[in-house]
Amino acid sequence: MEVVEDNTTPIWSPPDKMLNIRPPDRKRGWYLPPGRMGKLTLYFIGDPRVLSLLASLLLFLEQWGNLGTKPQLGYGVFSIENRNEVKERAEKWQWKVLGAQKPSNELPDLRRFGFFRFRFSPTQPGWWTEVPGLAYVARYIQPLVSNYQVVPVSPALKNEWRFHQWQKSWGDARHIFGTLRPDRKRSRVVVSWAYAQEDFWEIKGWAWLPSKPVTANRLWNLLENEQIWTQVIHSGSLHSKKPISTAHKLAKFLEDGQ
Repeated sequence: MEVVEDNTTPIWSPPDKMLNIRPPDRKRGWYLPPGRMGKLTLYFIGDPRVLSLLASLLLFLEQWGNLGTKPQLGYGVFSIENRNEVKERAEKWQWKVLGAQKPSNELPDLRRFGFFRFRFSPTQPGWWTEVPGLAYVARYIQPLVSNYQVVPVSPALKNEWRFHQWQKSWGDARHIFGTLRPDRKRSRVVVSWAYAQEDFWEIKGWAWLPSKPVTANRLWNLLENEQIWTQVIHSGSLHSKKPISTAHKLAKFLEDGQ
């Protein structure tokens, strides 16, 4: 793989500044690096079979995943411009469960992943100023909306799920939502920033669900609860796409071309 053209730029200045989004009930909040946006051209060469699988993987990641670092902070959303060409190269792949081996508790396994996407139609241009923690840094957010049509809503959503909705009796929130102390753990819940489409805004993400079914169900119930989304986003009209909660359902979803 080679990067043959990189037309991305930092989305705020100075490029080393960290944007601190601090919902009203948090003392520290989330620190976001500027990241980059723009067009990036990648060139792949190699075995045709491998390239076919890579094309399939990129189409999957475009719909449900991300590229690059810090997805737990909402980074990595991308779109493929030459999608038709990539589709022609992509192999029709199928999900396979080899043997009866159970998913590992320590390693990611798609049988324990859930994927979600929410779309909404704001009733006013400044809807994002009502998202907890964003009004405080409005002078930095407004250029993101004007120039790139993105809003970093991930801290507000994670704050609501973790500190307002999650119950201690359900399990250790640090194991699910991440922690810096005492041992650094990445969040098992990833949610993107909000980004504008043609006539709506969209937020998507995924969760590596806990191995205990009861805990997994409780987490998933939070992620698909539209009332929580509406409460945090303050967007007015909200349209959700039904979450896909298992790899097998996701495979069927992809086969149907959705």
